Order: sequence, then C-alpha cells, then structure tokens
Amino acid sequence: MTRVLARPAIQLVVLLGLCAVLYGFGLGSGGFIDTEGHRAVPGFEMLESGNWLVPHMFERPYLRKPPGMPWAIASVAALLGTTEFAARLVSALAATGSVVAVWWFGRTWFGRWGGLAAGLSQVLTPWFWPIARHAEIEALNQFGTQLAALSLVHVMVLGGRRARTCALLGAIGMLVMLFAKGPAGLAVPGAVMVAACLVHRSIGPLWCTRVALIWLPALGLFAWWTVSAGAWLDGYSGEATPVLQSPGSFMWADPIAEIGVLPAVAFLSALPGSLALLFPWGPDARREGTSRGGRKRPGYSVALTLGWAWVLSIALWWGLGIGNPRYTLPAAVLVAPLAGWVIRGLTTRGPGRLSGKRPGIAELMLLRARWAWVVVLSGVWIGYLVWVEQPRRETSGRDIGIEFASTIASHNSIRNLSKNPTLLFADGAIEARPEVLWAIENGLPEAPTRVVWTAINGVKDIPESGAYFLLRDDTSGHEPRPIGVPDGSFRWSSLQSSEFHKYLCHLEFTGPTP
Repeated sequence: MTRVLARPAIQLVVLLGLCAVLYGFGLGSGGFIDTEGHRAVPGFEMLESGNWLVPHMFERPYLRKPPGMPWAIASVAALLGTTEFAARLVSALAATGSVVAVWWFGRTWFGRWGGLAAGLSQVLTPWFWPIARHAEIEALNQFGTQLAALSLVHVMVLGGRRARTCALLGAIGMLVMLFAKGPAGLAVPGAVMVAACLVHRSIGPLWCTRVALIWLPALGLFAWWTVSAGAWLDGYSGEATPVLQSPGSFMWADPIAEIGVLPAVAFLSALPGSLALLFPWGPDARREGTSRGGRKRPGYSVALTLGWAWVLSIALWWGLGIGNPRYTLPAAVLVAPLAGWVIRGLTTRGPGRLSGKRPGIAELMLLRARWAWVVVLSGVWIGYLVWVEQPRRETSGRDIGIEFASTIASHNSIRNLSKNPTLLFADGAIEARPEVLWAIENGLPEAPTRVVWTAINGVKDIPESGAYFLLRDDTSGHEPRPIGVPDGSFRWSSLQSSEFHKYLCHLEFTGPTP
C-alpha cells in the first residue's frame, strides 16, 4: 500500500478525489448568500451583454473588484448555464488548482511524502472549505497567489532546472491574482521576495531575470486593463454612478481589539496546518537545516522563506489596520508546503531529520497517528455542511425574489401590462442581496424585464405604463418612496412586504390611475 501511495499518479488521484468530495458535493444547492450575488450577477450579465471590459450589475458599472471573477463565472456559465452551480464551480476548480499546485511544489521540494502531506494539508484545512464552495473571489485569488508565491520561492531560493517552468507558473499566478483582487494581493508575493533576501542575507535574488518574468507581464496586462477601463468610464454617459471601492476603505475600519489580535486569529484560523509554522525556528531547526560546511540545506531554506513570508505578510496587514482575518487568507497558502517539510523531516533518515524533542512534538501534533487528521477532519467537514453551510444557504433571498416575481406577474396580468416591458428600480435591496433582483428578472419571462440599480430618490422619469420599486426597510437601511413620484395622475400601490435573513423589502408599484 505504501509503495502504491508513493506514486505521483496515485497521490494525484487521491487528492483530486478529496477535492471532488469536499469542494463539489452539493455545490449547486441553495441560492446565493452573502456577497455571492455581487460576484455572480456581473458575470452573468457580462455573458449576456458581451461587454467583457467593465462589469455591470443591473445597468450600473460595478468595479469594486477587478473583472477576474466575473470573467471566470461568465466563461463557465457559457458552458453550464447561469446557475449557482456554474458560479460556485469557479471557486471549486480554483481551490482544486491550489491543491495540485501545493502538491507539485511540495513533492519537488520535500519528496514524495512531503508533497502528499502538503496536498492533504491544503485540501483538509477547514478555513479553505467555505471559499472553495462559494462564488466569492477568495479561492480564485488564493490560487493565483499560491502559484505566484511558491514560484517565487523556487526561483529565488533554489533555481535549477525547474526554474523556467516555475517562472511561467508564477506569471500565470500573478495575472490571476491581480485580476481577482487587484493590488491588494501583492502583499504575499512581496513578502516572499523580502523573505528570500533575508534567508540569503543578500538582495541578489531580486535581480534574477525569472523574477522579472513573473512580475512584469502580469503588471503590464493589469495596467492595460486599468487604463482601458478608465477610458471607458471617462466616456460613460449613463445616469447610474459607477460603483467603485478604495482599498483604503478596509484600513482601520475594524475595532482596535480585533486589529490587535489579528496575528493570533490568523494563525488559529489556519489550523491544523499552521502548526507547521512553529518548526522553522530555533537552534534545533538551524542545526538540522545546516550542512557540515555551514550552508543551509535547500529544504530548510525553502521552509525558512515560507515561514518568514507568512510573518511578514501578517505584519504588513496588521500595520495597515486590518482586523478581519479573512483578508489574511492569501498568506495561508504558505502554510501547507511547510506541513510537507515537517513530514519530510519526520520520515527521512538522512540529513534534515527532526532532532531532539521535535519528532515527539510533531507526532503529538499529528495526534500520534499519521492518518488521524484525515479521519478527524472528515468528520468536521460533515459537521460543517450540516451546521454551518446549510443554515447559511437558507438565508438566501432567491426564494423571496421568486415570490416577488410571481406578485409582479399577477399584478401585470390584472392591469393588462403583461406584454409591456417591466421596469423595476432598486438600490438598497441590491446592495444587500442582488440574488433577489436576479430571481425577479429571471422569473418574468413573458415580457422584457429591466432591473435598474439607482438611487431611489433620484428616480423621476416613470414610463406611462408605470414602474415597480423594491424598497428596503430594516435596521441597516430605510428607503422611502421617491420624492416627486407620482404626480396627480399616478398613484402608489403596496403589493408585498417580505422579510428574509436580516432584511425587509417592500414591493411597490406606481402607475396611472385605472
């Protein structure tokens, strides 16, 4: 069994099988939740409109994030349809790509068992499950960050015959990372470069040609898109204000107490793999990682670079006033390879073997059995599905949107408006849960339906046949009927009020008096 499992093809099959189960099971069940709709709807609209340069959501330019996730969702939806499964599959595939990448690098650096341990650590980390099973940008960003960061480690620390392949992988990863989350993702690759210089005690690694090949093409393409999108916005003549977001809006936005404990929370969130971060330090680690000639062994240099890069990344976010540990997820891509290094030190009989009390500590962290974490975390995954994911997916606004669509269809029928275009204005409801409006738009197939995202108080031009409004009215937002509408010939009708999760929305109609 051990010989069979040592084969690369068998290891890859095992890891892909785990990814298929952990990331793919029940992927399409339940409507969009949280900010999934903010990622999926622009992708669906991109596919329908053909405008792949600037994402839109309900006729409003939507540039809170770069277009990487909408591009990916639109591409998958072109094959599988505009469904929850198609949107979430992007994240599942990206997370699977991360597992394959960390396995390949781990096997290259730490041997067959180190590679398998690194892959298992990645796929079994509970913190990664939600991002792999939801249509959010984190899994795609993590995949790009992982390729870029681990490629930089190999090129700057080891070089050798695989450096050219790593430079190509790193360039792809940098491109994916930038278009997934923009410059915010540069912290981890930047920390890797600083860490490599610290380990080498020289800035020499910075001048490697392959380092430039990883950075420059991606930065050039991202700069081209930024300029092109900016030119498009300069010529934009629509009434809806483009939705933008400054990276500075995340800095010092959390309570000081949350910012203060960020490093500890980031470490705990990445358990159990983050336990490997304890091993590259101290006199025993230096003795194990140093040859008789006083030179660092390649595996130890890699491990030390990964450890320092994690510390530097967290320190940077900490210094910038970040309190939400979710923003430290990109640094967690450095943890899984370290787990491979620890397992390599525990299983090898040659140079680099763990010494002193370190083998006992490692065995204790492995729960005294090599496969114990696999069994334990499999149970944790089942618990996650039942007690975390399923209740969260029940907070989706999709079913409420279907009910609103039915109400609008009935109202159109009563007023003989079924063949007229349906116009619906919304603002706060879209900001809260765009899947509600997506369900309304797709639930009215008889006549063309326009959902317009605009400030409610700015709505003044109502067509002669009338228009619908979805007004949000809860503790986080209250939207009254727009001023100036209707005039003397129009009247308001309250059609439906529905509450879901923590939101309350009123469906209103204003049109000519029958």
